[in-house]
Amino acid sequence: MQGEPARAAEAAQTRRLLDRIAAESQAAWGELMARIECRLRVWLHFHMDASLQAAVDPEDLLQELWSEIACHLDRFEYRGPGSLQRWMAGILRNKLLHAARKNRRRPIPFSALATDGELAPPQQAIRHALVQSQSGVSRPARLQEMEQQIRACLQKLPEGERQVLLCRLFEGLTGVETAERLAIDPSTVSVRMKRAIAACARHLEALAP
Repeated sequence: MQGEPARAAEAAQTRRLLDRIAAESQAAWGELMARIECRLRVWLHFHMDASLQAAVDPEDLLQELWSEIACHLDRFEYRGPGSLQRWMAGILRNKLLHAARKNRRRPIPFSALATDGELAPPQQAIRHALVQSQSGVSRPARLQEMEQQIRACLQKLPEGERQVLLCRLFEGLTGVETAERLAIDPSTVSVRMKRAIAACARHLEALAP
């Protein structure tokens, strides 16, 4: 679990990033996507069963997520550490629930998105960043390897501990929100979180050369 200094540093970094985005920095959008997308990919992996994966490509969901954020960033209100991640994960969760209600869905093609001339400058910036993140553009091998290691680490955890970790670290939920989501006591969230982190630490140590 993050300590207060780490959470404060992350909050400050997020605020600086949002300020740069407000100043229409395309590079800032790219940094935001690189910072959060891995967590969202891992979260999706553990929330899509085989039948849903056969009907929906996770890449389509992520593309739609970033497209929606490009159009509705003005709706986001910063409310402290984790609020941006919670907001994005909430949008993605809604899209996943919508996909699960349908046998098969048609993804929004990138060509259907508004052109630069129809978008405000901040939305143009995220559109350009989205182009660079498409599945046709290979992600750095280091990021793919890291994502695979995280998945393997989480896969080894007991279901209860894994769900707590996914809520806390990958959705950005608070301990209380996690307890409500999973219908368990907040103290149980704390215990499972500590066990999960300790188990992940042991797993990563075993991978070290």
